[in-house]
Amino acid sequence: MSGWSAGWARIHLDSVDSTNRYAVDRARTLDAPTWITATVQTAGYGRRRRVWHSAPGNLHASYVRPHPAILPPAPLYSYVAALAVHDCLVRLVAGYDQETTRDQAPHDRTPRNRIAIKWPNDILIERHKVAGILLEGVSTQAGPCLVIGIGINLVSSPNRLPDDSRLPAGDLLHMTGMTFTTDAVLSVLAETMMRREHEISALGFACTRNAWLQRALGPGQRVRAHTGHGTIAGRLETIDESGHAVLDCQGVRRTLVAADLELAQP
Repeated sequence: MSGWSAGWARIHLDSVDSTNRYAVDRARTLDAPTWITATVQTAGYGRRRRVWHSAPGNLHASYVRPHPAILPPAPLYSYVAALAVHDCLVRLVAGYDQETTRDQAPHDRTPRNRIAIKWPNDILIERHKVAGILLEGVSTQAGPCLVIGIGINLVSSPNRLPDDSRLPAGDLLHMTGMTFTTDAVLSVLAETMMRREHEISALGFACTRNAWLQRALGPGQRVRAHTGHGTIAGRLETIDESGHAVLDCQGVRRTLVAADLELAQP
C-alpha cells in the first residue's frame, strides 16, 4: 500500500469474524504496532458486544498497540483514537465544502466543522454516526497490550443503531457523495493515529483533552446518559483530567466513567 510507513505492520484478511477478536487472539505474538484489516467482517461488535454493521466497502480495522504501559493510561487512548479518526475524516473531506454550492442538495454540503465527536469516541457527520471505536486490553508476557477496534462507514450504514444514543447512522458516500478505498482511508488513519500518539506522549492528556473538547458535540448541552443501571439527565459540562464525563444534574455534579450519551435535539 503506497504511503505505508515502515514503522507499522499490517495484516489483511479476506474474511474474519471480527478484526478485534482476531487482534486479541494474535496480540501475544506481536511486538510492533500493527493494523489488522479485513475485506469482510462477519461478526463485528462494539461496546457491550452490540452488533456492528460490517458491510463490504466499509473500513473494518483493529490497531494493536503493544506495551502501552510506556505511554499514557489505556483509558485515555479512547480520546487519542477519537481524535485520530476525526482528523482522518476531516482530511478526507478537506476542501469539499469550498467546492460545493448552495444549489446542491443538503447532503452534498458537508463542511468540515460538521464533523464532531460525541463522548467518548463516536464520530458524527451532521449528527449521524459514521464511525465507532472499541478498546480492549490484553495481558501478555511482555506486558499489557491494547487493541483499538475502528469501524468507519464508507459506503453504507445500518437503518438503526443498536444502542441508546438515539442517533441515526450515516456513511461518507451518502453524507458527502464522496468515495474512498479502504486502503486510502487506512493510510491516512495510520498517520493521524501516530501523530495523536506522539502528541499525548510529548504533551500529556491536557493537550489531548483540549483538542477533544474543541471538536466535541455535547459540552454545554442537555444530555441523557444511559449507564446500564439507569438513566441520568443533566447538562454535559466537560471531561475531567481522568477522561470522565462531568454532568451538572440540577446543581449536583455527577462523574461518568462509561455510558451511552443521548444528545438533546437541536
